[in-house]
Order: sequence, then C-alpha cells, then structure tokens
Amino acid sequence: MRPIAMATSSGVANGAGGAHVGAGLAPPIVSAEEFHRRAAANVHARARDAHAAFYSSWTDCITTDPAAMVLPMDDHMAHRGHGVFDTAHLHAGHLHMLDRHVARFFKSMRAANIPPPFDRETVTALVLRVAAAGGLREGQLRFYASAGPGGFALDQAECVKSVFYCVAVKKRAKDASKDASRRGVAVVTSAVPVKPPAFATVKSTNYLPNALVVADAKARGAQYGIWLTEDGKHVAEGPSMNVGFVVRRRRRRESDENENASEDENDATPPLRFLTPPWDETLAGCTVARAVEMVDEGRFEHLGLKGPALIEPVPLDVARNAVELMLIGSVINCVPITRWDGADVGEAPGAVGAVAVAMRDAIERDFDENAKELTRVPYEMFETGKRP
Repeated sequence: MRPIAMATSSGVANGAGGAHVGAGLAPPIVSAEEFHRRAAANVHARARDAHAAFYSSWTDCITTDPAAMVLPMDDHMAHRGHGVFDTAHLHAGHLHMLDRHVARFFKSMRAANIPPPFDRETVTALVLRVAAAGGLREGQLRFYASAGPGGFALDQAECVKSVFYCVAVKKRAKDASKDASRRGVAVVTSAVPVKPPAFATVKSTNYLPNALVVADAKARGAQYGIWLTEDGKHVAEGPSMNVGFVVRRRRRRESDENENASEDENDATPPLRFLTPPWDETLAGCTVARAVEMVDEGRFEHLGLKGPALIEPVPLDVARNAVELMLIGSVINCVPITRWDGADVGEAPGAVGAVAVAMRDAIERDFDENAKELTRVPYEMFETGKRP
C-alpha cells in the first residue's frame, strides 16, 4: 500500500506543496489563519456579486466578507435540516411586508420546535441592521433560525442553543422572472411526492423535495412543477410559490339560494373570480395573501374580476380549464402559466391573460405605494460607501 503523504500548515511534508488531493496525496493540515486565507481565496464569483452582509448570533457580529458567511458544520440546520427561514424583499431602500414575514418566521419556529433565538422586536431590528450594513437598495433579506450546533445526532437536546442567521442578497442583474412574467411559463404535474401537510405548511430549510420538483420539471421541458395534494385530485402549490386561477363564477346550488343570492347568477357570461388553494396543505404565502386582499379591494373589477377571492380546494380539472392560471410568490411576484403538461392552457390558449398582467403590475406597485407595508432601512447606522 502506498503511504499517505502527511501535511502541515506550510504545505505537504513530502514536497508537492499546493497540490490538490489526488495521486495519493493528503490534504494539508493547516492553522486557522491558513484556513481562512484559503477560504477567502476560494470565494466564488457569484458570492462576491450577490452576498452583501451577514449576521450570525453564534458570533454576534455582522460581516460583509463572503468568506466569513459560514455556519458550524455541527449545526443541526446543516446536517439534519432542522431549521426554518423566511425572506423579505428590499426595494428602493424599504423592506416590503417585513412584519408579515417575521410573523410567519415565528410561526415556523413554533411548528419546528425551535426556541426563538430572539423576540420579534430584536429579529426585526437585526434584519434592518443587516440590510443597512449591506448598503443595498434592491435585493432580499433572508433570515434563518436553527436548532443550533452541538453534535451530529437527531436529538436536538444536544444543541447548545438555537441560532439566528441573516444575509442580505443583491438583486440579480438578469432576472429571468421578468421575462417569464411577460411571456408565461410551462409547468408539469410533478412526479415528486408532495410534502405532507404538517411539513408543507412550515417554511423549513428542508427544500430537497422542492429542488427535485424543479429538476423534474426542467428534465421534462418545463420551468416549474406543480404539486397535487395527497389525494391526487386537487392542486397544491409550486416548488416555492403558490398558484392562482381565474375562473367563471360557479352557479349557486339550490340549497345555497337565499335573499343574498348574486344578481349575476343568471348572467350568460358569469363574472370572473380568483381561486387559490387553502393554506392547510400548502405554505401560506405572504404574496398570494396580498393578492387575495387586492382582489377583495376591487383592484381588478375593470377586467371583470370580482371579489371576494375564493380560498378553497381546486380540483385538477378546474385548474387546467381556468380562464387564467398563474404562479404567485415573493421572488416571481406573478407569472402566468401558459402550458401545462405539454398543452396550451387558458381561455386564450397559450396567451398571457390580462388579469395576470394586472396582478403583476399591482404587486410591483405595492412595493412603492403601500406605505403601511414598507419598512425603511436605517442606512445612516453604517457608512458603507456603497450605493448599488
């Protein structure tokens, strides 16, 4: 057997310093200083372009160095997926719907049995400080709660303490969702098993099923996959977004008739309604909740779409035969679905519908106009000198 070459912080003991593992060589054993030097040298280009600032309650500091945006390997979020997260979007120096995202973050922690590292006020303040330290005007604030470091067992009792992480991420220079929102996307009924409701309703860091949904869709010539509910009869959600449908108002059953019956019940062309699956088997999206509010506010009545929005089970055949179909989420805002399982869909098959366009525009305007849902970032706290 060929002996393994030993190494020190100054290089491989047998010579061949700087060589990569291979040909019988062992990686060097290095000092902490050398390790951090190597980590800095190997920061990939995407990290340099995207990661603006990072906070970890484990170290209780903010860094703008991508090489230092790390977490302990024995953190249960890393090796067991025992963590939750949420994302708030940054536009024009304001975080959109921050309170809603923080509220859902705490709901996820309760469901995942993670003791909150901080209270809501502190979490909100830390998110704002990380945003300010990054100096970004456009981007995302992604924040995480982990069961914490302590070992590699399943039992979280070994965890020293729960940990809070937050990272400020720059807006991508080329945003594919912008083109998709104008052209529409193709989806497929996903072959990946849907998450059980107890897990689907928690925004956990275990996104392996979600990633496989996207991989499966792309392998089948589509952009996204759509999960069905466990019974296989109803639409659930996309891999990281909710789904919405524009349908014709269904005629009332006789048992439902009363003095408040709709005046348009017998119209030849019933008005449009917005329909989205309930949130007891899917993640309660903040963006789709805002879209429901907009429908109820009458924002789209000029297009024939009347409120209130319907939040109820959506049979697969109803979804496929909807007037308009769309994906709604905080990263994509609102993207029309124009093809499903290889067939054009929508009342104008394969075309982008007027409601989807109007909803996309309304969500985008909400980032500028909805003052009660905008939280200003206190940039004056830090002198970054960066104004992307």
